[in-house]
Amino acid sequence: MRRVLPLLAIAACSYEPPLDDGATRPLNAIHGEVVFGGGPDVATTYVTLFDAAAPPPPTGLGSPVTFTSVAASAFTDGGATLRSAPFHLTRIEDGDYVLGAITDLDGDFHPLASVLAGATCGDWSGAHLASLATTSFGTIEVQGGRRVDDVTILVGAPLTTERPAFEVLTGPVAIAALAAPYPATMRLSAIQVDTAFSDDLQLHLGPECAPEAIPDCDATLPACPCAADTPPCSTALWVWMNDADGDGALDPYPAEPQASSGLFDVWPRTYLEYGGDLETFEFEGRELPERWVSEAYPLAFEILGTLAMGGDPSLLGPIGVPFPAHSLSVTLSSTFVHYHADGQMGVDENGPFDLVDVHDPAAAALVPDGAWGVTLVSFTGQTWTVPNEIAGLGLPSLDPAFDPATQGVPLVLTR
Repeated sequence: MRRVLPLLAIAACSYEPPLDDGATRPLNAIHGEVVFGGGPDVATTYVTLFDAAAPPPPTGLGSPVTFTSVAASAFTDGGATLRSAPFHLTRIEDGDYVLGAITDLDGDFHPLASVLAGATCGDWSGAHLASLATTSFGTIEVQGGRRVDDVTILVGAPLTTERPAFEVLTGPVAIAALAAPYPATMRLSAIQVDTAFSDDLQLHLGPECAPEAIPDCDATLPACPCAADTPPCSTALWVWMNDADGDGALDPYPAEPQASSGLFDVWPRTYLEYGGDLETFEFEGRELPERWVSEAYPLAFEILGTLAMGGDPSLLGPIGVPFPAHSLSVTLSSTFVHYHADGQMGVDENGPFDLVDVHDPAAAALVPDGAWGVTLVSFTGQTWTVPNEIAGLGLPSLDPAFDPATQGVPLVLTR
């Protein structure tokens, strides 16, 4: 949800320690090797560095602190279908970090545009792992001008799903409706994307999956499934009603506040952020943007209603198995997080914040009306945000089936 930072210079330089204690502390570097396990066809690979407190999706919502690219020609044959190449990240502030990587086989990745800064179907992803026995990120600590060597990033996970490109179908929603006994919902629908930033940088996502042959599927089913014969790499909204313990029942949401409210662990994760102009503020030596954000919950209203009637949530879709949906109902929350200088309820990587619940009329008056961006995070870590650059930059359509204007339509909250 946060913007990718501009490219930092990746250049080695000599360093002479300062003589006075008040001088700026030296920056750090991480050097190592990318090992690609995807066979003989390798491509440009992007190594991304994240603050360990704000890892990338699906673990977190972090954006890269910095990144570097490794050319396909730099990879050597390591035997047994493995190929390797060195990488170098420099000018890193003191801190704890995690590393990710994407091998861009179709050539449509670019880290400075949100619609291009994500792995697409057919790409390979990887990370620096804590060990080969786990999929957890390994944390790297750097401080005091330290150079960390021999860091290995293993790229060995092919992506077999497409990014969750979507459009918002719901019209304006009153803020007061978020506190109603029957909570407000919004409808999202998968779309194909065919556009171009330039002749050499095009983006083709899809085709869009076809809905199942059920009368009025998109209008009547909370999660309208894709047809069984949907081609691979079609755009879809992948729904996963998680059942990690295999007991046949939906798992509670992994965070305690949501779990205690009766919410369940359902993907895709869905986030809202106010898109209007806000101030910045200083916090612990950093200039931070004021932000209003909220989480929304796929199928939450329908799941709770089904349970209240004595029904089984599996009526909404298979439990424990991800399935592609053409369109999806997402329940809006009455709670917002407001990051600002005077926040009193907590602090995280985005700064101090307050929780604002619109059941309190005075609090509801604080929530800004207008355009709100919507971000989907798939269980694969692939993301999509609307509005985005496609509409903002007036990019063309390369296929009559794709209307770029859909990518400029936000969720609108009104008084």
